[in-house]
Amino acid sequence: MASSPQRPWLTRWLPLVVAFLLLGGGAFLLRKNPSRPVTATPGPGGVVTTPAAPAVAPAAEKTLPQAAGRALFAFVPAPANAPAIEARTTAPTKAIHYVALNQALLAGKRSPFWRMGGQGRVDVPLPDGGVLPVVIEQSTLSGPDRYTSVGHLEGMPGSRAIFAYNAGVLQAMIEDNQLNRYTLRSAAGGATQFFQVDPAQLPGCGGSLAPVLDGDALTALAAAKAAKTSVTPQTQGAVAGDVFASAPVTGAMAGAAGVEVRVLMAYTSAARQAAGSTQAAQAMMDLGIATMNSDLQRSNCAARVKLVGTTETTLADDDSTTASANWIANSLTALRKTSDGSMDEIHALRDQLGADLVCLAVNRQDATTTIGIAYILQKPNDATNPLFAFATVGYSYIASSHVVSHELGHTLGCAHARGDSGTTGANDGAYSYSYGYRFTGKNGQQYRTIMAYAPGTTVAYYSNPDVTASEPEINVPVGIPVGQTGETSNALTIDRNAFEVANYRALAAPTYTGTLVNVSTRAYVGTGDQTLIAGFVVQGTAPRTMLLRAIGPGLASLGVSGTLGDPVMTVYRMGTGGAANTIVGTNDNWGTQVAPASATAIVAATSQVGATALTSGSRDAALLATLDPGLYTVNVYGANSTVGIGLVEAYDAEVGSASPTRVVNLSTRGYADSTKLMIGGFVVVGDATQTKRILVRALGPSLTDKGVSGAMADPIISLYDAQGNLLLQNDDWDPPTTTVDGEVLTTRGQADTVREQQIQATGYAPGKPVEPAVLLDLKPGAYTVIVQPFESLPSQPAEPGVAIVEVYEISGP
Repeated sequence: MASSPQRPWLTRWLPLVVAFLLLGGGAFLLRKNPSRPVTATPGPGGVVTTPAAPAVAPAAEKTLPQAAGRALFAFVPAPANAPAIEARTTAPTKAIHYVALNQALLAGKRSPFWRMGGQGRVDVPLPDGGVLPVVIEQSTLSGPDRYTSVGHLEGMPGSRAIFAYNAGVLQAMIEDNQLNRYTLRSAAGGATQFFQVDPAQLPGCGGSLAPVLDGDALTALAAAKAAKTSVTPQTQGAVAGDVFASAPVTGAMAGAAGVEVRVLMAYTSAARQAAGSTQAAQAMMDLGIATMNSDLQRSNCAARVKLVGTTETTLADDDSTTASANWIANSLTALRKTSDGSMDEIHALRDQLGADLVCLAVNRQDATTTIGIAYILQKPNDATNPLFAFATVGYSYIASSHVVSHELGHTLGCAHARGDSGTTGANDGAYSYSYGYRFTGKNGQQYRTIMAYAPGTTVAYYSNPDVTASEPEINVPVGIPVGQTGETSNALTIDRNAFEVANYRALAAPTYTGTLVNVSTRAYVGTGDQTLIAGFVVQGTAPRTMLLRAIGPGLASLGVSGTLGDPVMTVYRMGTGGAANTIVGTNDNWGTQVAPASATAIVAATSQVGATALTSGSRDAALLATLDPGLYTVNVYGANSTVGIGLVEAYDAEVGSASPTRVVNLSTRGYADSTKLMIGGFVVVGDATQTKRILVRALGPSLTDKGVSGAMADPIISLYDAQGNLLLQNDDWDPPTTTVDGEVLTTRGQADTVREQQIQATGYAPGKPVEPAVLLDLKPGAYTVIVQPFESLPSQPAEPGVAIVEVYEISGP
């Protein structure tokens, strides 16, 4: 809302207008009870509910004190219907205060929330007459008349303040550097409450359900251990020979730079009624996500979460004011199930919004004193992980605790601290170090990170040995380095798993900017069916210039042993409609060119595309060719039938060209075993703020149908970024059939999960279910795909053979 210049008539009437606005403006309270339900309809910012009549009638209108100047609110008497308001939702506090918001500070061009970074100031009054002076650092618009802001308390290092505003409603949490926490929240009947959080009244996570898992999940774990089918997010810890076991990364932020995990926040009708309005419930969801991103930033995590939608849903009996045993856990089971008649619509909405994770806020209190619960990711890269990407939290505690950060931390692979209820001390989370941390500060007092249970005062960090608590009296690292006794790093866990989780769901309408510009594959070059063959497709109406290279001696200079001493390359244009294949060009030594381009032109093209220069006089092979649209292969073999490790490369030499012609498919066929890996690389260029949809697959057994002998029986692919960080692995694009408590989760032979359906829709689904394929939205950069035979000893030893690795650019409609 923009403010306008005042006129004399407005000056006279302004006090009455402000007073009128403040009458519905807000009061707020919190103690220890729940609330009631309604329904949902589409709206901006994802899916939201339409406002319904308040379950608690507003208090009778009367003149209320007004906040002035920088004061965010003024304290007001508790409304006459305060008992009814408080009965609807609990508050972890010893004293609840009602307040009237200073709406003049919240909207308009002069709002301190929209000043340039560090210039906005607001004061948070305290009941004893003191104030908490807040410096607004940044505000982010999340919809019409809806924003979140983050800041800190002036002169208090380590403090923070987070606000979520939506159409006149404000939700907030403030922490000083003594770890005192304050909550500002809306409530039924148009009230607004303010209170200091009493940590003793905050329940814990639902760890009594065996590390945040319900009975369905535990049953799936038992089935997975009994046979090599799918494994739910219950187990981790690689067995000998398990190709999923990767070397530990040594620092947080590995592979997670720029990764956003998309979250759908759902809330029950009872939670919305307790909040007072749809706008208030949405603002609380905004606050939970903003708080988690603040926690991630403070913990030096590169990954972030992004709210892609909110929705109201109906959960029977969530409006009861009587606490129920295991209410949170039972709600999680109902949320995950797809066809039990409870909240089933959320699954279709998740797919529509491309939400990787779903978090449900319920209102009814749990008699087992549980604040939230979630499935924990314990086996990275398992096919069924996306089916357990759910968490449930108590709405009453979102603004007063780290419950959203804690429960979504479980879905990213984080476990509680060692020794906490439900932990065994042996791979409870995704990795051996995926634990929360309980420690002693510089002042001799006990503290705990976000994922750890009591005792100890909670600090707003995921465990990370590379982060020292900024609170002056604590001032010690909040984790133990990986590899040391008691290793703890939830931050590293999150960043290692973020890429996988962020690809649980693809956006329904992806961006199509960017393009593939290079493919390169290093593999063993043999004879016959073990020759190395690269393929690519030039799509469009005009020719495209390509730089093609086969390198052997150049690899030896980089320290690679057993290289191909004298590679030879022949480029074919594949015939269509029964036509014969045509040789485009052949080269043995790149410095000796017959056609179509000179060695000087190859040197210039090599520099232009950013490829490594070839040594003058080397026996590496190269061609620079202008190719008409069509399908091409580059066959690499050794002169005089020699064998060894070689590298075949295909570069688009016209990157940045205005021509619509482009390279849309890059593939390589080669031989691989457990020691001779096939290593493919590709490069995506484009706008750094956008992603490109790419399909990566490896074919093995289906090659037998095309007459290739010695095909690899069961390939697996591993994807790495330019820094060598493992992003994800995939074994089977169509995972084995899995049943949990009679509910079929995956069905081999049917594209029955969203990811499988999307892969099938591209037309590039592998021909065999055991062949891997992934559909990814990738940011510009260089990527590496390693293909090797799957191995899980002792039941399945690696079977070497010939495979094809392929990368497809998925174009727009």
